[in-house]
Formats: sequence, structure tokens, C-alpha cells
Amino acid sequence: MTTPEEQAKVFKEAMDKLTGHMESQSTKLLSQYEERMNDPQKLNQFFKSHAKKDSWLLVKEALPIMQGIDPTEADSVGIWGLSWYRDARDLALSAGNNKTLNIINPQEKSKEWRAAPKDFAKWVNEKEIQSHSAFLKYLLPKAKQATKSIHRNSEINAQKREEILNAALASVIAFPEECQVGGNFAATAIVRTIENHSKIWFQYDELPLTKDTMERLISKALKSVQK
Repeated sequence: MTTPEEQAKVFKEAMDKLTGHMESQSTKLLSQYEERMNDPQKLNQFFKSHAKKDSWLLVKEALPIMQGIDPTEADSVGIWGLSWYRDARDLALSAGNNKTLNIINPQEKSKEWRAAPKDFAKWVNEKEIQSHSAFLKYLLPKAKQATKSIHRNSEINAQKREEILNAALASVIAFPEECQVGGNFAATAIVRTIENHSKIWFQYDELPLTKDTMERLISKALKSVQK
């Protein structure tokens, strides 16, 4: 019979192995996404491939795809907590209930709802939902594309801060070594990592806040968990 100490050692080894595998897989998916964001040809091929499908799961497939994110990459990119995703999800579900977005299987639970790619793209365009600029150009090449209205400054700034903190969290998970200085996570290193991989989280490769502001924001967040 194994002792509690031996059991704990086996458990720790298993967890270390699992964590290492998860970090490796997450880094691979992030690199895949980053490479696509830097290559218009691969991005067009991405939309072309997904557009051929008969339907997309509304919440788990359509919403990531409209931002150029493959559903398999969504966890690694960290979209589920981003405000644009939550806002788009709520609007999409409401539209499904109100029948302003055509749902193929409305009798199913909302998490199982599916929509045809063209129907979803038309809804995104008509309702001015934030999406990757290439999404509508490919899915609706002849349609007049609407421009998303500007929210109040306070809402925009809050969204920017949230995006940076989500990018920081994803960076720490996917690129832990890059985010450390002397074995400890540091705001300066995390910001540098976000800059080096900015295409993963920021569509136009433009950071939403200045470097100094990001460092202050992330430093404050680190201090709150290091107390």
C-alpha cells in the first residue's frame, strides 16, 4: 500500500505533466491564431473553410469565427470573458428569441442553437455587431456594411482595461516564462509579452492603452493577489 506521501508525489507528477501539456497546447493554438492574423491569405482561407459549413453553433462557433478565431482556439485566446463576446452573445440570444436572427433549430436549448453562416453574417451587418473587418467582406461581399456606433468614453475605457487584463491572464498561462523576471511574474514582462503577441488579442495590432497605463493596471492586479 502506498503512503500518503507517495500518493501526493504521484498526484503532483500527474498534475505537472497535465499542466505542461495544457501550456504546450495553448501556446500552439495561440501561435496558430497569431500566424493567421498576420497572413491575409490564411485569414481568407479560414473564412472560406468555415463558410462552407451548413451551420454554426451560435454561441460557441459563430461568435468566435466572426473575429477570425477558430472555436478550438477560443479558450487559449481567452474570449469568453471579453466584453465584446458577452455583449454579442447576449444580443445574439435575444435576436434568436425575437426571431430577428434566423435560428435553424429554435426548439433546442439556446446553447445548442445553430445559424446558417450567411444568415448570421447578415444579422451582424444589420445590427452593427463588432466583428473582424475581413469577416463581412468575405461572407457578404456585395452588401453595404454598417459602421459600429461609438459608445460613451467611460464604457470604451472600461472595455480597454478589461481587454488588457484578459490578455495579461492569457499571456501568463500561455507564455509563463516570458512573463517573469527573476522567477516572479512582473508587470513589465507581461506587457512586453502582450506587445510581442499583440495580434492574438488585438485585431489591428494596436494596443488599446499606452505601455505605462498597462503596466500600472497589471501591477495593481498583481499586487492584489500577492498580498
